[in-house]
Amino acid sequence: MTEFTKHEPGTFSWADLSTTDLDAAISLYTDLFGWEVSKEDIPGGGVYAMFRQNGKDVAAASTQRDDEKGMPAHWNVYITVDDAEQTAKQAESLGGTIVAPAFDVMDIGRMAVIADPTGAMFCVWEPKTNIG
Repeated sequence: MTEFTKHEPGTFSWADLSTTDLDAAISLYTDLFGWEVSKEDIPGGGVYAMFRQNGKDVAAASTQRDDEKGMPAHWNVYITVDDAEQTAKQAESLGGTIVAPAFDVMDIGRMAVIADPTGAMFCVWEPKTNIG
């Protein structure tokens, strides 16, 4: 498995699943890919299940937040940027929609959620203590 110490701006750096049934998702992905899993509490409530392969983080999953209720389960993809806030503003000027303005994810990074002009959603990730 390739190991990264940095992701260049403009490259995909993380994926996590937002699901309606965390236990079922964990069962599928651990059985299908042989991933190990550890669960971490999310400050403010919830659980973030970290998937690992050979002891290295490869993806994650969590139960949908209240504002996602009614949406199908979905994978979020993250693209590394130097500045999440500036990138979101630039995306908006180019026809994208800011779904969630830039916000801190504890001390590990800063992110924003953006929809492209066709409605496809993605996240931008400004790393701090975690590269993605």
